[in-house]
Formats: sequence, C-alpha cells, structure tokens
Amino acid sequence: MFFIIFTLCFLMNVKITYSISTNGYIQVPFSSNIPIIDGQWSSSTEWMDASETKLENEFNQTAYLRIKHNMTQIFVLIDFVTDHSSSTYDQGGICFDTFNNGGNLPQDDDYLFGILAGQSPKQVDMYKGTASGEKPADAWVRIFLPEVIGRASFSSLNDPYEGSRNHIIYEFCIPCKYLGVASNYGFYAFVCDWHNDTLLEWPIDSGGIWERGPVGAYTIPPSPQNLGDINGDFVPEFPTFLVPLLFMLATLVATIVYRRRIRNCK
Repeated sequence: MFFIIFTLCFLMNVKITYSISTNGYIQVPFSSNIPIIDGQWSSSTEWMDASETKLENEFNQTAYLRIKHNMTQIFVLIDFVTDHSSSTYDQGGICFDTFNNGGNLPQDDDYLFGILAGQSPKQVDMYKGTASGEKPADAWVRIFLPEVIGRASFSSLNDPYEGSRNHIIYEFCIPCKYLGVASNYGFYAFVCDWHNDTLLEWPIDSGGIWERGPVGAYTIPPSPQNLGDINGDFVPEFPTFLVPLLFMLATLVATIVYRRRIRNCK
C-alpha cells in the first residue's frame, strides 16, 4: 500500500513539506464559500471565514490580508483601507514559492501575480522565476496562466474595516493546479500606494522594493528565502489521465488482499 501511495504521489508531483517558516506563518482555512473576484466585498461576510493578517507601518498605513482555499483554488484579499486615493501606479500582488525551497533568486517553481490598480484593474500580470541574473529583479519572466483571476477596485461597499470612504482593494483566485499539491507554500503579499509613497508587505520588513520614478513605478519582491509560509491542504484538480491507473491499482490491491485471505483460510 505504501508503494502505491508513493507511486501516486510521484506521478501527481506531490510536494511534501513540513517546515514552518521563521519569517512568518499563516494557517489558511478551508471554505466552501467561494468569493466573487470583483475587487470589493460582495457581501459583508464574503471573507469572514478567511484568515486575517494585518499589514501596517509606523505611519499608520494599514491593509488587511485575508486568505482561504477550497482545496483546488486559493483566494486572496488585500484590503488597503488607508489608500484613499486612486492613483495611476497603485499596485498589489502576491508571490508563491511552491517548493518552499527559498534561495536568493526566484526559480522556476516561484510565481508572481500583480495588479496595477490605476491602469489595469481587471488584468493580472503574471511572472515565473528563472533562477538567472544577479538579483531577484533579473530572474522574473512574464507568463500567462489562463485561469488565474484578479481584480482591483476603488470601493468601500460592504467593507467591515472601512465602509465610509472608498479605498483600494485587491482580490485574487489562483488555481492550485499551477502550484502543485502541497501542505504549504512560501508566500509574500504587498500593496503600494503611489500617493503616499508607501509599501506594505507580508512578511513585514521582508525586503520588498518599491521604486518610484517620473514616469512610473514598480515593485520587486524579496528573495524567496525571505518569504513566509501559508499552510493548508492545497490540492489541484485531479488529473484525468490517472483515473485508469488508479482503477488498475485498486483492482491489483483488491486481488492481492483477496488471494491472501483465500490462502490464509486453507
């Protein structure tokens, strides 16, 4: 039986990780309440069953990070409650180190998803690591994953934190099939307010870089070794090509058990 389980794990590219990051740790709860990814609180209870982590700095800039999953998808909300100005280069995003193997440069198991709220609030910019270059900024290459969804909006609708003034909110839905099966991932989240020249990040002070210029701005996530951990039973949609194999394995196991029972009865 152990051999069968091991074989299935190998074929499904299961990544078994056990460590808890010293950089920070979030337990991500399971939820059957799938949020509407529209960049706002569709109801006041939409994200109440998610984990809650507060992001803040010494200037009283505050955001709330909420995460939950339904085993096949990870849902992320970043509610930047003090960003009351809808600026062209406001940004928010998340990173995953799917093998949770750290390192100085993003590798091919590392992903970055970001939204430029003031320009493309319905578009997710997607990147994958290449492990090349001299610094983290050099190692990201743009990709496209068709089922990744993200939205940003300038809203206060149904917001339990700040319901009186509009502010920037980010929402993401990331299918676990792109990340692989795991009990935990390395994780990073950030929001940037152009108007106040502010970067908020989780883990706090993990080393992300927010650069402003006369014609734009950009955010560079920290090295993967500085990411925190999110923990949960994240499971991609089951690969259909494994169904016949599972049937054959189940039949084999049943046959072996049956023959042993017959032999023991003689």
